[in-house]
Amino acid sequence: MTDTPDWLIQEVLRVVNTTVETPRASKLRFELTYEAAQDNMHLLQSYSNSIQNYLLHERDSFTSCGSEFWRPEVLEPLLLHHPSWKRFRDLLSSGSNRLLDPLSEEDRLAKNNEFILRGNHKSAKIYEEELLKTIIQEVKWGWMLPLPLSYISNLRHGELAPVGMDDAQWSELPDGSRKTKF
Repeated sequence: MTDTPDWLIQEVLRVVNTTVETPRASKLRFELTYEAAQDNMHLLQSYSNSIQNYLLHERDSFTSCGSEFWRPEVLEPLLLHHPSWKRFRDLLSSGSNRLLDPLSEEDRLAKNNEFILRGNHKSAKIYEEELLKTIIQEVKWGWMLPLPLSYISNLRHGELAPVGMDDAQWSELPDGSRKTKF
């Protein structure tokens, strides 16, 4: 077993003792209301209907890439020699950019129209109350963005995805008891 090098302990201490400013609030509204959806649409319209353009201008808000981590310049002296540091630094700075098979604009619009006509999965009706609770929570936490359904095809690269709920499952609580979850 080798001893932990002094430089590593010093760098970890430096990182954990670095003062981190709390990201400011986003201009986007994370409320499941008609007004919030309209406001979000108008805001994105001012960024050429592009969430990416908006995020590029939101470097100091909680919606910016990597806002939940220390800034790359703080982490770099600690992680510089890690084989994955460059990729991780890019993720912190620019977010994840998973390349998918390209979808033509014609196919994107056709799919959106198809899903608008079809609607959500049948399970969304069966578990409507639970689904609504889940969506409200996801929006509140900033993981879902309320927008008008009619706007999705105008949003650059916007794709509609029907939602649904899995059947109830069991979740174990810390005291060992179980409760139903969706």
